[in-house]
Amino acid sequence: MIQNNERNFEAMIAEMEKTLGPPPILSWEDEAEYYRLMRLFWDELKPKHRLSMLFLRDATNATWNDTRWARHRAYTIERSFERLRSRAARVEAISKKQEGRREVAKEAQQALQAGEVNADEARGLQLEAVFEETVEEVDECLARETDDRDGARALQLCAGHVGWLAQQQAAERQARNVAFQLYEYFEERLGPTPTTEPPIIDGKAEHVEDAPPLVPADAPPEGEAQ
Repeated sequence: MIQNNERNFEAMIAEMEKTLGPPPILSWEDEAEYYRLMRLFWDELKPKHRLSMLFLRDATNATWNDTRWARHRAYTIERSFERLRSRAARVEAISKKQEGRREVAKEAQQALQAGEVNADEARGLQLEAVFEETVEEVDECLARETDDRDGARALQLCAGHVGWLAQQQAAERQARNVAFQLYEYFEERLGPTPTTEPPIIDGKAEHVEDAPPLVPADAPPEGEAQ
């Protein structure tokens, strides 16, 4: 029988990892959070048998993976939204720049016709306008207010991947439910493990004394004729 204390918790973790390998913690995830989750299950369920710990570990893994898929669903939508905004801002900035280029080209052509610049200088003015796009112009476009329509468009672009993540999340929840069912089955099947001698039930002597004798006092000995 497992005693529910810190020492046994750490010993069970070490034994399981030696047998089953490390937990499903990715390099950028917090290992302490994983063990905090497992400790939550340990404290609430209070497993009595070593075999039950296998299913408690399965439930912890499934919950850990479930929360990961939930986070990545949000990350996917947010990333799609940021890419959509960035693309829209760049298109808007290029559109503004193209309008400016036409103005510069018109001015360069007028200066060339008026004899103010030669052909090479006019061409240089046009090239300068082409490569003059700045980061500030894109940032200015990104700073504009967004609404739910932008978010809906971003979600539409990544709906396939978000749906796949939802399927993974549902699978992990099903695995957790199975782990809890197996945990309850083995906890009930194995039952409590006695750690002490059976208790002695104290009776009251007067009850025994007051009880009628099993054989009458005046009965003849066994085997003698009456």
